[in-house]
Amino acid sequence: MHEIAKFYTETGGIWSGAHLSMDLNQYNALSDEEKAALHKGVETFDEIARSRDLAWVTEETDKLKAAITEWHVPTDEEMNLWRAGAVQAWKDAKDAFDGERAERALMEQGLDEFVATLKKAEAL
Repeated sequence: MHEIAKFYTETGGIWSGAHLSMDLNQYNALSDEEKAALHKGVETFDEIARSRDLAWVTEETDKLKAAITEWHVPTDEEMNLWRAGAVQAWKDAKDAFDGERAERALMEQGLDEFVATLKKAEAL
């Protein structure tokens, strides 16, 4: 995309990711010992994946910055406008995700104001 559009706006999204998923019913069926082993393995995987991912993102970001005309870091006000466009999508998908987990993940990212906006729109 940067070969065509020489402008980039940093919105805080992820570029890559190493995701592990498990059906909640399968997880709940595990013994406490199995859950502890799973958690330990996931923590180890997370440490390795995050360090490798950060190195890759840093390298690719530097390449991208060298290839484009403008790298824009939006103000908080601009980000609030950008997030406002996502409210309807969150509302439309409301029954497809666990609202408590989504709220926790957003709060962990410091998106308190966005959580309040989603709640006001009854999207969370």
